[in-house]
Amino acid sequence: MSHTTAQKWLLMLFCLACPAMLWAQKTAQEYEKAYPTNFQDALAFIKMHKALFIEQLGKEAGDARVISAIAFPEMVRYSELSNMFETASIETLYAKFGAKYADFSVGNFQMKPSFIEKMELYLKDNWLTTYSDVWQYDVHTEAEIRSKRVTRMKTLRWQLRYLRAFYGVILHKFPTQMLQADKARFLAAAYNRGFDKSEAEITRWSKVFAFPHGIRYTGKQYNYADISYHYYTKYSSSIF
Repeated sequence: MSHTTAQKWLLMLFCLACPAMLWAQKTAQEYEKAYPTNFQDALAFIKMHKALFIEQLGKEAGDARVISAIAFPEMVRYSELSNMFETASIETLYAKFGAKYADFSVGNFQMKPSFIEKMELYLKDNWLTTYSDVWQYDVHTEAEIRSKRVTRMKTLRWQLRYLRAFYGVILHKFPTQMLQADKARFLAAAYNRGFDKSEAEITRWSKVFAFPHGIRYTGKQYNYADISYHYYTKYSSSIF
C-alpha cells in the first residue's frame, strides 16, 4: 500500500468515526445539563479529595485522570442518604450469608460486595501481588472477612484502592484495549458491565444507553462510557 493510499484510508476511517464521536460527546453534554447540580457536586468531591485520589490512584497525573473517570458517572448519581439507609439495613445480612442473599451498592463509587469478591479472586488467582492487600485479611472466618470487606468498602481510601486494583485487572486481562487512545471508554464500560464479561461484550456495552436506571427502564437514558469519557477529556486535566 502506497503512502498516499494509506493516508486516504486513515482519512476515511476518521470521517466514519467522527460522527459517532460527536454524537457521544453530545449525549454526555445532555446528561451534564440534565443533572447540573449532581455533576458539579461530583467534580467538587474529586477536587476536595484530590490529594487522596493521587495518593491511591498513582502519582502520575495521567493515572489519576483515567482511573477517576472510571467511576465518575457513579459519583454523579450517588446519594449519601439513600446509600446510608440501604447499607445499614442489609450489611449484616451480607456478613452472615453472603452476596447471594444481600448484594448492595456502597459509597461514592457504588461498589458491590460481589464485585469486590470477584476482583479479590482474580487478583489472587493471577498472583497480581501489587494488590495483595486487597485479598488479604487479618481475620479468618467467612463471616468475619465479609464484615471486614464491608468496613473497607465504606471508606473512600479503600474505594480508591479497589478502583486502582480494578485498573490493574483490566491492564492484565485486556492489555490491547489499554493501548487504545479511548481506553477510558473501555475501562468505564468494563466497570459498569463487569470485568468478568468478554471483550466483545464490554465493547458492545460501551455503546448501550442504560444509565442511570438500567436496561429495563424505558425513559430517557444515557451511555455510561460517554459520560466517563466526557469527564476525562473535558475536566480531569484541570483537576489533576
